[in-house]
Amino acid sequence: MSIGFHDLKMSPKGAKFMAELNWLANRTIHVGFQRGKGVYENGADVADVAMYNEFGTSKIPPRPFMEQSFKRHEVEYVEECENIFNAMIKGQKTDSLIRKFGAKVKQDIVDEIELGQFVPNAPSTVAKKGFNKPLYETGLMEKSISYYTEKVK
Repeated sequence: MSIGFHDLKMSPKGAKFMAELNWLANRTIHVGFQRGKGVYENGADVADVAMYNEFGTSKIPPRPFMEQSFKRHEVEYVEECENIFNAMIKGQKTDSLIRKFGAKVKQDIVDEIELGQFVPNAPSTVAKKGFNKPLYETGLMEKSISYYTEKVK
């Protein structure tokens, strides 16, 4: 009598790995601006203002802080994904690791807003704000960046 592959039972370690792999494969991390989570005094949604700054408008030059952050940290992000996978192979739960990853990406975006090199503010904007720091006026944009994980639908 021959034993087929389908007749084999997975070891407890293998079953744990597959369960964690399935859990992780059905999760996504959202990092950025959530509509309605931050509103300026003039009623503008922070998510809209962030988009206008990232891509530019007819009156605002692009200041791609998110794109620059992702490009600057791309290698680190790939390495972190590998670390999460390796932890899973070792039998560790990955939920706290992906939350830490989301927090890191969030902080990288905040750092890019604060330290990145961008097109300077127009003289009229500098006069209004009193200083020339693109992407910064009240700090609300940085405070409005969030991250969360959720099950893929």
